[in-house]
Amino acid sequence: MTVNPMTADYLTLKQAVLSNDFAWYVNRSSCDDFDFYGHSFVNRPEVGDVPIPTMNSELAPLALRVLSQVCEANGITVHCVYRMAANSITPTAGSPRFSEPHVDHEFPHTNLLIHLTDVGGATVVEGQRLEAGEDGVVVFTGEHFAEFPTSGRRVVLVATFLRA
Repeated sequence: MTVNPMTADYLTLKQAVLSNDFAWYVNRSSCDDFDFYGHSFVNRPEVGDVPIPTMNSELAPLALRVLSQVCEANGITVHCVYRMAANSITPTAGSPRFSEPHVDHEFPHTNLLIHLTDVGGATVVEGQRLEAGEDGVVVFTGEHFAEFPTSGRRVVLVATFLRA
């Protein structure tokens, strides 16, 4: 069981992401035909002219502290953060609906999701449903996809990183 230490930093970040004045940007899924809202704290190394992760938000230092605190509480040592973002998906016609199976990078990495809302929407990793309620943490590797919620917004913090 992966734990969320519920630090003050985490609660501050969660409050910011779920606030009415948080900046969300419309994104087109790279592997599906749907739009979702996202806010990139750290851009993936595959984006831009420089093949390294880059900070992309004034909240990046806070988000990275939260990732560090969650990983430390679970005995996970992070060597390099590749990407960190907040993602929000909403129900669509025909819910429940799923994103297409995918991997986030074409190189070795670990995924960590923290659910900020409790509206359902599991993450399915190589056939196994990983359910997490509000504040729940899921850590995994491999091909995966998301289940869309049937009501409300599924808001998650997502990070990809290289384990040390």
